[in-house]
Amino acid sequence: MIFFKFDYLLTAVFLLVLIFSQVNLAYAAPPVVESSAGIQVTPTDARTGTITIPNVSIGTQSDRLLTVTVALDNHDIASIATDTTVTSVTFGPTGTSCSVNQSFTLVPGSVIQIADHVRNEIWSLTAPTQSQTCNIIVTLSDDVGDYGGLFDKRAAAASYSLFSRVDQTTPIVGNTGVTNSDATGTSNTPSVTIASTADQYATDIMSSSSSSGVAPTIGPNQSLQFSYFTSGIVNFLTGASTQSGNLDTSMSWTFTNTANWASSAIVINSCDTSASCTVASGGSDNSDNYGGHCDQNCVSPTLGKFYTNRMVVENGFSYNENTVDVTSHSTLFPLVTTSVGEKNTLSLILYEDEGPQNIAHVGVAFGLKQGDIFNDSQIIINWDRNFDGSEMVSVIDSENVLDNVEIIAEEKDCTIINSQCLYITFYHAFRTSLDSNIVSVDVWDFNRNGKQNYFDPGILVLDDPLDLVETHNVVYKGKTYQLIEIAENKSVDANGDDWILEDNAWKKITPETDSALVNYDKLYAIKYLDFDNSFNDASDAISYHRYSDHFSVHQIHQMFLAESIMEELCPKCLDDPYEEIDDIFSYDEPIRYKQAHNPDLQQTLEQESSRASLLLDDMMALHYPGMVFEESDIAYYPDDPISNEPSGKSDLQQTLEQESSRASEFLEEMMNEYYPGLIYD
Repeated sequence: MIFFKFDYLLTAVFLLVLIFSQVNLAYAAPPVVESSAGIQVTPTDARTGTITIPNVSIGTQSDRLLTVTVALDNHDIASIATDTTVTSVTFGPTGTSCSVNQSFTLVPGSVIQIADHVRNEIWSLTAPTQSQTCNIIVTLSDDVGDYGGLFDKRAAAASYSLFSRVDQTTPIVGNTGVTNSDATGTSNTPSVTIASTADQYATDIMSSSSSSGVAPTIGPNQSLQFSYFTSGIVNFLTGASTQSGNLDTSMSWTFTNTANWASSAIVINSCDTSASCTVASGGSDNSDNYGGHCDQNCVSPTLGKFYTNRMVVENGFSYNENTVDVTSHSTLFPLVTTSVGEKNTLSLILYEDEGPQNIAHVGVAFGLKQGDIFNDSQIIINWDRNFDGSEMVSVIDSENVLDNVEIIAEEKDCTIINSQCLYITFYHAFRTSLDSNIVSVDVWDFNRNGKQNYFDPGILVLDDPLDLVETHNVVYKGKTYQLIEIAENKSVDANGDDWILEDNAWKKITPETDSALVNYDKLYAIKYLDFDNSFNDASDAISYHRYSDHFSVHQIHQMFLAESIMEELCPKCLDDPYEEIDDIFSYDEPIRYKQAHNPDLQQTLEQESSRASLLLDDMMALHYPGMVFEESDIAYYPDDPISNEPSGKSDLQQTLEQESSRASEFLEEMMNEYYPGLIYD
C-alpha cells in the first residue's frame, strides 16, 4: 500500500509542476500612462513668466516617472525679439495637498526649435513623491501672453504625463529631436522617428506656426494627451501624445496648411527590462484580467484592441474567410452559413505584449445564445501550451457534434505593428446542426490574464448542404432589414437582433419598456439643448487612466458636475428616472483563483485522492487477500553501498510493476466510462 500511494503522490506533484510552472519570458510589459493633462497661456491672457499645471495628483503607483512637455511660440514681437526658453520646472511647493518641492531635469537632446518661430522642451522627474497633489510650475526666461499692444502677444503651452512601471535607474532610454528637413522648413505633416520595443513607451511634443485654426491630428497609433491652437494675430498650434511600445516607428501629426514645425520625442524604459519592478501597495496596475489580480503585468492577450484602446491587430477573427476587426467584448459578426460534414476554418490572430510564446491557452466555444458565457457551451475546442513549449489539444463535446478537429499554431509578424503575433487556426466539421449560433473565444497567458470575446450572430449550420437559407427583406419603423431565417418562425438580422414571425409579419424582439419610467423632459433636454463642452477651470481638464487611484473620485466628481448642469438646463429632468436602456445585460465574472489556491479544486483533489485510496484498497484486497505490506517490503536501492543489496529487480518489484500497468488500464476504462467524448491529444 505504501508503494502505491507514494507512486501516485509523485505523479500528482509532477502534474502540478507541469500545470503551474512558468517560463522566463522574452518580452517585458511596457510602462503605463496613469494620468495626463495640459494648460495653455493664450495671446490674450495676462503676461506671465510661469505656466502652472494645477493640482497634479501622484498616487501609490509603483516605479513612477513624471514628464512635462513645453511648447513655446517665439515669433518676434515689439516688446521682445529673443527666443523664450524654460529655466526650471518643479513639482510643488504649492498645491491643494503638497508638502514637497521637487525639481525636474531637462532631458538631454529633447530641446528642438526653429528660431523666431517655435521651441519644444521635455523635462522629467523620476519617482515623484507619492500621495501628493501639487502644482507643476514651469518658469520661463521671458513672459508670454499679452504685452499690451495689438500685435504684442505670444502663446505657450505645457502638459504632463504620469507613468508607472518605469525603470528607476535608466527611465529614459533614448531621445530624438527633428525639425523639418526640407530647404524651406515648411510642411503640414510633422513626424519624428523613434526606435522602441514592446517593453517601452514613447511620448512626444510637436509645435508649429500653422494658421490652420483647428487642432492637429495625431498618428494612427498614438494617444492624444493634450493639444492647443490659436490663429489670427498669433498663429500657433501644439500637441502632445504617447505611444505604446513598437506600434510604429514614428510619431506623426497632420494639420491643414503648410507651416514651420518642430517635433521632439523620448522613449521610456520599462522596469521589467531590468527586472526591477516593485509591487505597489494599492497602486493602479492596469488590469483587464479575471478577478483583478495578477503578477505585475496585467495585460491580457487581444484579438484587436490593446488596453490603450489602440488597434494592434486587424482581422483578428475569421470564419471560412469571413473576417472582422475585434473592437469590443461583443463584436458584430454577420451570420455565416455552413453545412454538416463541410470542413470549416476558424482563424485567430492574437497579440500578447510579452510575446506570442507567453500565450498559454486559446479556446473556442460554439452554439451559444444571447446571455450565455463561454463555459455554458457544450462544444469547446481547447489549445494549450505547457511550460516546456509543448502543445496539447482537447475537445469537450458531450453530444458528439464535432468531427475532424485539427489545430495549427504559428508565430509570425503582425500585420499593423512591428511585433510577433500568434496565428492559430481551428479546422473542424460539424456532424449535426447547432441550436444557437454565437461563437466565443477564451484566451489567457502564463500570467493568468484572460479575456473573452463573443461573435454574434455567428455561425448557422445546415443539416443538408442543399438546404437554401431563407432570407426576408422587412421594413420596420421606416428602415429596411435583411433577415436570415435560422429556425421556424425565427430570424436574425445583420445587427444580431432576433425577429419572430407573428400574424404573418416579422417583428423585432426588444425588451418592453415601462412607460412610467420614461422622462420626456429629460429626453427633450438631451436631444435639443446645447451643452457647453468647455472646461470651467484647468482642474476640470485633468484626466486619469481608468486604472488610476484617482479615477473613481474623478468619475464621481464628473457625475455630480453633469447632474448640476442637467438641473440647470432642465429642472424637472431629475425628478423621474431615465428610460430603461434596450438590450442591456450584465453578469458577474466568476471569482478566479490561482489553481493551486482554488478551494473547489483542493476539495476535488482530496475527494479523488480518497476515492483512489479506497479503490486501491479494494484491488489489493481482491488480488492479495490477507497480505500485509510493510515498508521494508518495498524499500529497494540498487547497488546501495550501505545495504550492499545486489542490483536487479526483486519478485515483489516485478509484481508491483505489473499491477501498476493493470491500474493504468483500469483508470483509462474509468475515464472512458465517466467522461465519454473527452479527448486528450
